[in-house]
Formats: sequence, structure tokens, C-alpha cells
Amino acid sequence: MQTVCASPLFAQEPAFVSLNFEDQVAGMNCQSPKRNWGSQGKDLVLIDNINTVKGDGNCMLLERPEGYKSSGWGVGMTLPQKQYDWLKIQVSFLLDGPATKATAGLELREHYNKRLYFASLGSAKGKDPITLIDGGSGWKTSKTNTFDRKVWNRVTWYVPSVTATDMTMHLQLETWDSKNKAWQVVGKIGSMEASKAEKPFASFRINFPGGEESIKLRFDDLLIEPMTNEQINLLIK
Repeated sequence: MQTVCASPLFAQEPAFVSLNFEDQVAGMNCQSPKRNWGSQGKDLVLIDNINTVKGDGNCMLLERPEGYKSSGWGVGMTLPQKQYDWLKIQVSFLLDGPATKATAGLELREHYNKRLYFASLGSAKGKDPITLIDGGSGWKTSKTNTFDRKVWNRVTWYVPSVTATDMTMHLQLETWDSKNKAWQVVGKIGSMEASKAEKPFASFRINFPGGEESIKLRFDDLLIEPMTNEQINLLIK
């Protein structure tokens, strides 16, 4: 059994990305992250302060009007081309809409034309799966957990980079307990063997699904930071 332990005391490299949307204006278009593939069309990406994790502050909202047919697209950002062992990606999300349509995906690219790793959020009736996907080894998949779309959830995704000593992706799911104002771990950490990364990751994306149903996808507290092999070894046992 694998568990995630308390964070070890190491000198931490500065985060590559840290977005809580508090410096953006509610009701206005989101300024970061920006569209980086596909056609946005009539979809809106706004700053929302109506339905947030802790009941205050801001989050990012993807809103699609009923009847508009989207072919799917995404927002994202480039990442520093630095050598590091692991990449930690953490983001909170709330998906509102039909279970098979209100979905999202997290994606890491080695370079612009090479999709490497994915974490797929949702796309099933009933309990919604979180699926890890390795695009470098024939699209191998592994369902790691299921989430409750009626509440805010948070995933923490640990991805091996060029100098990682263990080529295994890990993903931890948590759900927001609004009564106790705390994140609660859901189930065991999910893991999947990953193909070897040849270069530091070039970009990160949040992918939105195609379709014509009305959906609202919310995201908050996006954190992307490098980690060392030693940190991962102490975190995941």
C-alpha cells in the first residue's frame, strides 16, 4: 500500500506556476492561463467568485452555452526548460454538467508536438474516474480513483522527469470538507509506470471537452513545482 506522507524539510525550488486567481477581476475574462490550442468559439473563460472552494475569493470558470458545438480546446502555459527530477502538479476542480460531457484533462508535453502524460478527469456515468494516461508507450491507461462531482476535489499529480530514479506516475485525490474547512484524502494513491521522459517538460495544459451541452468547469489553486528524488521517496511509501 502506498501513502502520501507529510512534506519533508528540503530547500524548495521556486514554483514554476502558482495561480489562485485572486489578482484577477471577478466577472472578467481570465488573463492567465490563456488558450494555447484549438478554437475557443463561444466558450467563455471567466473569473468567478460565486462558487469557490472555501466560499470566498476567485476561481477560473469555463462556461459553455447550451447548443453551441465545440470541438474541444484548452488553456495552458510554457514551463521552464530546467533539469529536475519530478514535477508536482496540484489543482482543485468542480465539474458541473452531464457526467459524460462535463470533463477535463491535464496534460504535460515534452515539446510542442509530443504529448506525453495525461490525467483525465471524469467521462462516465455514476462515479467519475480519474485516469492516468501514458502517451509515450502506446497510450497505456490506468484508473486511479473516482471523485464526487457534487463537491470540490483536488488532485496532486507527481510526474517523473528526465533525472527521476523511478519512472512511476502517482496521483492523490482529495475532497473538500466544507463543514470542517479541510481537504480530506480519498482512497489510496494511484500509480502507473511511465515511459522515460527525454527532455524537461515544455508545457502544461488544461483541456476542455468537445460537445454542445451546457457545462461549467471550475478550477482553482493551480500549483506546478519541481521536486527531487529524495522528496518523492519520503512522500510516497
